[in-house]
Amino acid sequence: MFKLKKNATFLHDVPVQWPIDDGFEEVTLKTRYRVLDAETLRMHDDLMSEQGQNAFLRAAIVGFPAVIDDDGQPVPDDAALFDRILGLTFCRVPLLRTYQTAMTGARAKN
Repeated sequence: MFKLKKNATFLHDVPVQWPIDDGFEEVTLKTRYRVLDAETLRMHDDLMSEQGQNAFLRAAIVGFPAVIDDDGQPVPDDAALFDRILGLTFCRVPLLRTYQTAMTGARAKN
């Protein structure tokens, strides 16, 4: 049965390529997204600019519930963490891609 939920959210693992010496390390950024309706999506049609991407991600992301620091301690899931993650330019595209994939049901091809 289809249940129409108010303020629906979902949790997904976002694969991020973290730059390291001589390449990348794939890490997982657990991200809680909100389901946006068509009207809200239309307001965020500029995904080619950094400002447009950040505005969309601010609308689509509820938080990052499982981030740890260098010492393995949990980092508070707050506005400062959100700003720090969006400041990492290599995180934006994976965050966008994961949301779009989740909302369209698309599967990556091998």
